[in-house]
Amino acid sequence: MRALDRIPEAIDFHTTAARILRDLDQPWNLAQTLAHLAAAHADNDQPEPAHQHRTEALTLLDDSPTRAPPHCASGSRS
Repeated sequence: MRALDRIPEAIDFHTTAARILRDLDQPWNLAQTLAHLAAAHADNDQPEPAHQHRTEALTLLDDSPTRAPPHCASGSRS
């Protein structure tokens, strides 16, 4: 993202996407979006929000009842 020099746009985009996904109760998609948001903050030399978003993403995945993405039919980790 840094190479594109569009970090503020990326942060805004992923912040909006996270807000929408929270409202839709989409934990797997939200976790992925938060990971991208964390990367944008890291590229913007903002380690604290990057750490917070990564932690939240990992917590969402850890707290998921099936602990598998929705496209996995078995519901178990491989």
